Amino acid sequence: MENLTKALKDNDMNEDTAVYLKQVHGDEIYIVNKDNYREIKEKFGDALITNEKGIPLGVFTADCVPIIVIDIKNEVIAVVHSGWKGTHKEILRKTIEKMVKEFNSKTENIYVVLGPAIAFCCFEVGEDVFNKFTYKEKRDGKNYVDLYLENKKQVIDLGISDENIFISNICTKCNNDLFYSYRVNNNTGRIGTFISL
Repeated sequence: MENLTKALKDNDMNEDTAVYLKQVHGDEIYIVNKDNYREIKEKFGDALITNEKGIPLGVFTADCVPIIVIDIKNEVIAVVHSGWKGTHKEILRKTIEKMVKEFNSKTENIYVVLGPAIAFCCFEVGEDVFNKFTYKEKRDGKNYVDLYLENKKQVIDLGISDENIFISNICTKCNNDLFYSYRVNNNTGRIGTFISL
């Protein structure tokens, strides 16, 4: 928690109001405000949305995809934790749809950023997981899935412009000297991805 405190402070984010969840690889989404942020913090879930200033929202990852969503006109933000299970459950699509429904967000004003995660080069999966996805490939008898493109498709299908989608394409497994990777280290730390209005 010492690193989290420092990171929030260095980025002028209020640690006292910061909200993050006990992530469970599901599709539970919470809308956070000044009245409920204390009770939502550390609930079970994988996505957070707010339109209130001074409430940092965060997710923690170590190969899963950390995603930030921003409605630049209505000033609504969201964070999403999307591993293969969350991606399969389309948590990113559901989060954006909730922003549209609850905050009248328009797709032309929405920007999506996908942070460092295990990439297509390294995300080897079993046959059961492989069969759930579209962007996949067999290499040397092994199965690989592209979580970046799977999540991007959810965004494109909602009508958000390709120009509004930013993918880091930084593989956490390849770059384990810079980022935590569960595939490499098993018991490891987490990368914190936070945003605040």
